[in-house]
Amino acid sequence: MSLPGTNDHPGDYRASGCSSCHVVYANDRDPAHSAGYAAFGHSGTSATVDPTIDRSQSGHPIKHVFTRSIPSSQCMVCHMHPGTNMLTTYFGLTWWDNEIDGDKMYPAKQKNPSEEERYRSSLKNPEAAAARGLWSDDKFLEQTGTPEFNKQLKTTRFADFHGHGWLYRGVYAHDRKGNWLDKEGKQSCTSCGYSPRKGDAMHGLSLRAGQSWKRKSLWRATRRSRN
Repeated sequence: MSLPGTNDHPGDYRASGCSSCHVVYANDRDPAHSAGYAAFGHSGTSATVDPTIDRSQSGHPIKHVFTRSIPSSQCMVCHMHPGTNMLTTYFGLTWWDNEIDGDKMYPAKQKNPSEEERYRSSLKNPEAAAARGLWSDDKFLEQTGTPEFNKQLKTTRFADFHGHGWLYRGVYAHDRKGNWLDKEGKQSCTSCGYSPRKGDAMHGLSLRAGQSWKRKSLWRATRRSRN
């Protein structure tokens, strides 16, 4: 923790040392992750009354004060690796596989980036596919995860934070045949154009709300289906 965050994207904003946890930055607009801090956005801007701080500039804490009221979004800034572990599973998310709802994430015509474009993309996102995708553009990445963007997706939703420029998607319960399940474990409608944003599929997040036994049951069922 000797170095601060890169401060490149939502999910990257933090300080170092003790302040990396105890000084809160605006990284995620989801109240489930940021609680009361969600109202301050996800762009790392300040809400201080100090007139010497530019409140439109990213990279500042919400306030220059220490707190013990630390939201999960503050932990996520560091505990994102390898993208499929730690807090992502706690949130009901996983690392995007570069395929699901890909029609909204790649240009209509295949992009063949030059070596210069690959290099510039890797400066903010070490994942090579970003150079071919739309999310290498900061303005596009900024909107990814908003309600407006997620509304156009068919099978998942993206998170509001993008540490390292990465993308995280929601995890939904389904049976062995791929049918969506509701919170009671019953099959949801698939023939009527059902998608998680319209129906009542059980997002992985609901599993941590006093229902950890369901998480274990689903994990065991998944393991059995693979064996």
